[in-house]
Amino acid sequence: METNLQSQFEYQESELPVAAFLLATNHRLLGLREVGPSRFVFRFAEDAEGSTQEAALSYLSGATVIAKDFAGAEKSLKSLLYSRPNHGLGQRNFNRNQKENRNVHTGRN
Repeated sequence: METNLQSQFEYQESELPVAAFLLATNHRLLGLREVGPSRFVFRFAEDAEGSTQEAALSYLSGATVIAKDFAGAEKSLKSLLYSRPNHGLGQRNFNRNQKENRNVHTGRN
């Protein structure tokens, strides 16, 4: 029963900009949940009144936030995404960067 209550009071967001807005406006991030290959949703605490969902809707309606807070939140969420083991995203970038570095060292293009 407790698990159902926890999931009932949770808001999930798949869009990074909306999640960054929520984080920048002090909504509590619970973590990530994988929903498919290289697909995640951000899990936020939700109260009984649905204020987190309302905040997400306000962002989509044009609400504003301090740019520095938004950028910091977006950076934190990206770090969280790329730090997950076996998520596939960082590995692709690592391989590409490794190849580029090898080309620079050998002088090949």
